[in-house]
Amino acid sequence: MSLICRDLRVEYEVRGKTVTALDGISFHLEAGEFISLIGPSGCGKTTMLRTIAGFLKPSRGSIEFTPNGGSGGGGRLIVYQEDSLFPWMTVLDNAAFGLEMKGVPRGARRQAAAEMLERHGLQGREDCYPYQLSAGMKQRVAVIRAFLSDPALLLMDEPFGSLDSPTRFALQEDLLDLWGRSLKPVVFVTHDVDEAIYLSDRVLVLSEGPGRVVDEAAVTLPREGRRDSILSEEFLRLKSRIMRVLAREGPHSKQKENHAA
Repeated sequence: MSLICRDLRVEYEVRGKTVTALDGISFHLEAGEFISLIGPSGCGKTTMLRTIAGFLKPSRGSIEFTPNGGSGGGGRLIVYQEDSLFPWMTVLDNAAFGLEMKGVPRGARRQAAAEMLERHGLQGREDCYPYQLSAGMKQRVAVIRAFLSDPALLLMDEPFGSLDSPTRFALQEDLLDLWGRSLKPVVFVTHDVDEAIYLSDRVLVLSEGPGRVVDEAAVTLPREGRRDSILSEEFLRLKSRIMRVLAREGPHSKQKENHAA
C-alpha cells in the first residue's frame, strides 16, 4: 500500500472553541517505505496517525491509499507506547491474536507466533502473562503481534518512548528485522532524532501546532551497518539539520519572536 496526504487540515472542538491540530499537511509514503514524524510536543503527530487510521475525519484535504499487491491485509494498525496486551491472554495468544481475528486455525497461528517469539528472544515466555514480563518484553510482543497481523500499513506512536536506552536499542533492531522481512510501509512517530534517522528512509519534521511539514530529510545511509554510522559525518549532518529545524520551529522560538515584537 502507498499513501498520499494532500493539504490535510484537522480541527476539533475543545470547550466550545475550535482547535486546529494540523494545517496544510501534504506528504506521500511509498510501498515498503519507512518514514518518521518528529516535532515538538503538541504538534499533531498522534493526530496525524489517528487520521490516517480513520479514527478522525479531516476538516479539509484528503488521504488516498493505493493497493500495491503483496500479501498484506487491507487494514491499518497502530502500535502505541502504552501497554496494549490483553492481560488475560498468554504471551503466545497475545502474539497470535491478529491471526485469530483473521480466522487462521489455532494450530497454525500458534506455530507462527511461537516461531516469531523464539526468533526475537522470547522462547520460554510463551505461557507467561503480561504482568510477568518487563516493559520491554511486553512491547516486543506488541510489535510481533502487529507484524503477524499483516496489516497493509503500520502506524507506530512512540512505541519505545518509555524504555531505557539498551532496551530501546534492542527493540529498534527487532523492528528493523521484522520490517525488513515484510517491507510493510510504516509511519513512525518519535521525539528522538537519533531513532528517527536510524530507522527511517525519510524523516518529516513538523512545526509546533498546528502541525505542518517544515522539512523532509532523506536518509541515504546504507541500511547495512547503520548503527555503526551514528558518529559518521553524514549521520551527524542529518541530525544537525533536523535539530536546527526543531529549534527554529519549536515553542521557545515562538516565545523569542513574541518578546522581540
